Amino acid sequence: VLLHSIKENIGYIVLMILSLALVRVLSDLGTVYYIISLFKIKIGSSIFPVAVFIMSVFTTLLMGNSFITFTFLTPLLLPIAGQLAGNTGLMMTIAGILEGGIAGEMLSPFSPTSVITSSIYKISSVRHIITQLPYVILALISATILGFLMVGSDISPWISYGAVLIFGLVVMFKKPIYKIMS
Repeated sequence: VLLHSIKENIGYIVLMILSLALVRVLSDLGTVYYIISLFKIKIGSSIFPVAVFIMSVFTTLLMGNSFITFTFLTPLLLPIAGQLAGNTGLMMTIAGILEGGIAGEMLSPFSPTSVITSSIYKISSVRHIITQLPYVILALISATILGFLMVGSDISPWISYGAVLIFGLVVMFKKPIYKIMS
């Protein structure tokens, strides 16, 4: 059983090793410090988690698997986040990588989740993506604005919590999107 489990996960292990090797090469070249200087000068540390979130969504969308995104982006972006914004920036960067990976997997027609779901319900994976697209876009916009931008801009977290609560109540009592689309 253990050997079978190792065989199934060998691809992810190889990706993690390659990712760590890439981090080492980029570190030796000083890429991390260059990227940190760009963010400090150009846009500031409050936008970094938003950029990580969007980067994670698009990486997963193109790769089709959130585990690959987690494997590559985590060792590349955590050193930058730690030096750029401290512990809060580090936690927001981890959240951006994880949430972006999950959202990107929901948008990718060749992700394992979409393939399995579409095969169970006997529809094409593109049709499955189209049916959940309004909900995923709504979640992406709300996560970006109410989550990463508000928390990253030193606004009190209680304002963000209140905005999420109001947004949730509005969405909950609104007419369902699938009835509007029909």
